[in-house]
Amino acid sequence: MEEDYWQERLLVTLYMYIASFVIIIGTIGNSVSIITLQHRHFRSTSTGFILTALSAVEIAALDVSLMSHWVTSAFEIRLENLLSLRCKLGMFLAYYLHTRASWTLILLTVECMIDFRVVSFPL
Repeated sequence: MEEDYWQERLLVTLYMYIASFVIIIGTIGNSVSIITLQHRHFRSTSTGFILTALSAVEIAALDVSLMSHWVTSAFEIRLENLLSLRCKLGMFLAYYLHTRASWTLILLTVECMIDFRVVSFPL
């Protein structure tokens, strides 16, 4: 007779309730960031462009990776089992989008460092 561990039950409960909250708040927050960063003052700067791209990548990462875990725990439907292409594409997108977000932050850091050097040492 197999018993479920309390840690597994806690994980499923957390995925059912907290993951939906994170998906909703994360999507709304990143959407508001995109709308704000599309203002004419931010649109013309490289930092505004990079932050807009970062918000879009974060929305996609939330929808691809956390959404599949939430659907699995809430409805007991594994999206990866429906199509083999969905499994391969979902895994690729999950890794790609998280890596893309990290590299976008690195790009933002390098861009800020270049701006600081230009302002600090103009010649």
